[in-house]
Amino acid sequence: LTSLDLSHNKIADRGVKAIAKLLTDRCVLISLNLSDNHVHADGGKYFGRALKQNSSLETLNLRLNRLGDEGGKMLLDGLAENATLTHLNLSSNALDHDSAQQMGSIVQASSSLQSIDLSCNVLSEEAGRLLRDGLQQNTTLTNLDLRLNQISVDTVAAIEDVCKKNKLDAQRARREYMEAVRLQETGA
Repeated sequence: LTSLDLSHNKIADRGVKAIAKLLTDRCVLISLNLSDNHVHADGGKYFGRALKQNSSLETLNLRLNRLGDEGGKMLLDGLAENATLTHLNLSSNALDHDSAQQMGSIVQASSSLQSIDLSCNVLSEEAGRLLRDGLQQNTTLTNLDLRLNQISVDTVAAIEDVCKKNKLDAQRARREYMEAVRLQETGA
């Protein structure tokens, strides 16, 4: 089992605690969807702990839950020590300043995250600036969805510019790699 979709099941924090216990270093799960499950701050804490030791999960979808800023920060604290997660969806979770501050630190240091959905939260302009500043050193994030937050158009545009540059650089690197492989195979 590498993909698990338990969305829309009212699992809540108690169920998340049980699921998080399975996300050990021996876990082979690659994709986990727990959207719309009444997950609150404690659930964020459980996932934060699990992400510290998990080395297989690439996609985590927690959209339409109720993490709040406290739960989001605790989850992101654990994500800071994770090197495998590439896609994270935290849309519609009432995330704000503390979560954005932690996310800014993560995207600054992360070499794995490629796509993050933070749409439909309550991220302020200051939170948007924290994310923008964190992205200045990032070379892997190609999509950061910030729709329906309280972030100015200018700040969102600056973030989108960094993501576009990263995407173009990744495409260029992929083309160069494929060309090198082709040349090696043809003996040129």
